[in-house]
This record gives sequence, structure tokens and C-alpha cells, in this order.
Amino acid sequence: MAEILSLPQPAVSHHLKVLRERGLVVANQEGTAIYYALADDRVIQALDLLRDVLRAQLAQHAELVRQFSEEEEK
Repeated sequence: MAEILSLPQPAVSHHLKVLRERGLVVANQEGTAIYYALADDRVIQALDLLRDVLRAQLAQHAELVRQFSEEEEK
């Protein structure tokens, strides 16, 4: 996971620990491997909704910049 995210392994471990403590992920150990899964699939829905809100805000800000640039050119 650390390699895929291009993050140091201790940082990934810390983040996973915080997510476990908050009840967002569950960990299952099989031998020396630990597998993580979302504790509740609604987390994905929440992240999708948040992404939509941020995308709308970004579009609104881009429109304001465009309008301001047009006003400056006049």
C-alpha cells in the first residue's frame, strides 16, 4: 500500500491506525498479512458527495476568475 501511495510505510500505518480508531476501516490478519476493508460502504457515498461539492465550488471559483478577467480586459 505504501508503494502504491508513494508514502513512507510508517505514515501509512499511522493513517490506518487512525482510520481503525475512528471505526472507518476494519483490519483482518491472516498470517503475517493484514487486510483492511471499509467498515461501512456508505463512506464511499460520503466521499463521492464531498467530491461533488468540491467540484461545484471549483467550477464556481473558475467562473468568477473568468468573469473578473473579462472585466479587467475592458
